Amino acid sequence: MANGAAADPTKIYWDARLPEKVETVEIRVMDVCSRIDEAVAMAGLARALVRTCYEQAEREEPYPKTRPELLRAAHWLASRDGLDAKLVDMESEHAVPARETIEKLLAFARPALEEAGDWEEVSTLVRETLQWGNGADRQRRVYEQAGRLEDVVDMLIEETALGF
Repeated sequence: MANGAAADPTKIYWDARLPEKVETVEIRVMDVCSRIDEAVAMAGLARALVRTCYEQAEREEPYPKTRPELLRAAHWLASRDGLDAKLVDMESEHAVPARETIEKLLAFARPALEEAGDWEEVSTLVRETLQWGNGADRQRRVYEQAGRLEDVVDMLIEETALGF
């Protein structure tokens, strides 16, 4: 902001931040979910991750010092390849299958999910997404079948209207 690149903090792009005016954590690393169940899973995971990390910080537990270039690489791989990706495991700094990384994430967040009474629902929804694919997978399948973006839009409208 000091050099004029951004007019105010709300114009700075970020994955997660602590807002100035509200006591919360804003997380913006997920695409828009076209199904309610996917949004519920993402919200439950986000809340559990924030809770888990907050509790670790309160106990002054060490956390992995992740290199920024690894975070950028992991973010890019996940956005490009989705659930079929090999993602960068931040602790080992090696590429591992996305599904393995997601299972590790669930295990990490499990105590907070259980404490909130969310474990059964969130873990089930996450595993269903792993089995059947996410919104990006569904959109690609529709496009591959028909070759028309209009059909992708129609599918998204249908999913949204049905309230999956």
